[in-house]
Amino acid sequence: MRTKRLAQVINTTQASISDMFAPEAAAGIRIFTGAQDLVDIADISSDERNAILYAFDLNVKKIENVSPKLAATLRPQREAFVKWGQIAKGIFPETKVFAYPGQSGGLGVDFLCPYLWMYNGTQTSAGVGSGNNAYTGYSDSVPGGYGSWDATLTAGAMFAIAGGPATQTASINALSSLYYAGSGITSYHSYTVIAQDGIIEIGTTPKIEQLFFRSQLLDKYTPIAQPPTLAQTIESEKSVYQYTTPGMIPISHLVGMQIYAMPNTGGVSTLPLLGMTYYETNFNKNIQAGRFATSGLIN
Repeated sequence: MRTKRLAQVINTTQASISDMFAPEAAAGIRIFTGAQDLVDIADISSDERNAILYAFDLNVKKIENVSPKLAATLRPQREAFVKWGQIAKGIFPETKVFAYPGQSGGLGVDFLCPYLWMYNGTQTSAGVGSGNNAYTGYSDSVPGGYGSWDATLTAGAMFAIAGGPATQTASINALSSLYYAGSGITSYHSYTVIAQDGIIEIGTTPKIEQLFFRSQLLDKYTPIAQPPTLAQTIESEKSVYQYTTPGMIPISHLVGMQIYAMPNTGGVSTLPLLGMTYYETNFNKNIQAGRFATSGLIN
């Protein structure tokens, strides 16, 4: 066990993700770690736990107002998001405390939104763990635009939900060598977790036939087919469609992930990602400060 010290003493220790999330696995919640298993985890206080749960509950309640069935798939993952907070806090190099909303000099947590996901969609420098590698096919959200969940799809061409652009073929060998990762900039770290089945489509006809997942450490799985019933909305009289994923997907600044959508129809689709982002508050200090661009930090 090692101890970090700043304003308070916080103990961190190594733990196995498979052991930590055994209760979730027993309840049908799986974890796609991309071959990551041993991680540092940190103690969190009851106040920090309550902050994470409040951020989760507040957003899931809003989702429930529109789609009770979608909210019902998220609620069993509630305690898992507290555990991911422990892991994020253990991975971040500085000892800080979670709050919701985040407070200056601490750690923040919030439901995933375009601004947090597309923190630097045009970044071109290579390497994970040393920078801001938010490679994605969604529009960038650096100052000048906050991004959106709209995705321009082409039939037969893979769309990069996470990762660099693929060539115009469904061949696995045609995938990009660029991976999506959390921010690795000092004092701007981020850690994102996509919920199980947390890729949805709203307001548009579902176009994705398969989804493909791999990490920098693991590349052995075939694409996942989507069920034929996907064309039927999960909520009566509302266009809400939910895609199948291999489980909850954690994305740190240490190991990159790729998620590719394989559409059978072209057009613009609204593809929100459901999950949570944990971050040092400089990462999301205000609506424009602390963002990234290819030229570096924007302060």
